[in-house]
Amino acid sequence: MNPSDNQPKGRILVIEDSPTQLLVARRLLTSHGYDVITATDGVQGIQAASVELPDVVVTDVLMPGLNGYQVCRVLKDDSLTRHIPIVLLTAREHPIDRFWATESGADRFVGKSQIYDELPTVLTEVLASRKAQGSAAMDGMPTRQELTGDNIKSRVSRLFEQQLVRSTIRNRLRRSVLGAPNVDAAAAELLELVGL
Repeated sequence: MNPSDNQPKGRILVIEDSPTQLLVARRLLTSHGYDVITATDGVQGIQAASVELPDVVVTDVLMPGLNGYQVCRVLKDDSLTRHIPIVLLTAREHPIDRFWATESGADRFVGKSQIYDELPTVLTEVLASRKAQGSAAMDGMPTRQELTGDNIKSRVSRLFEQQLVRSTIRNRLRRSVLGAPNVDAAAAELLELVGL
């Protein structure tokens, strides 16, 4: 027997608030040869991802406290965890859910109805892609400050405020450009908006 046959295919962090769904995901991934770490809410998941640095994070979208989109945004905004691929796993499989998954920075989206068929394949693809990119994303990684529930929630608030500011500026710019008699008037209104 080849010694590498006993090596796990990768380390997967599963974030899921439902004990039943967590057990299903753990058993499925373990049966496919993955080493599985678990967390039962978004804050625990962010903390685990920052400490364990798994190969992939699989997170439920609908969770109390921080939802999967927020978890994804925090992890993708952090220089230590942004290289970790994230797969969003949810029972909600509408086009708007796929839109929000993409907007939050998720690498893939899998519906819970396809967990047995799609999740192992998606993980194989994501890990192959990450391996092909090499360890360049890991070079020069910063050290981690201790994460607490409060500073994680503070990060979520900051990210929300940044998105709100960007959206407001985009909307004001759109109105200025469309409603202004000329480019100079639109530029003046935009400069006034940003305080220049």
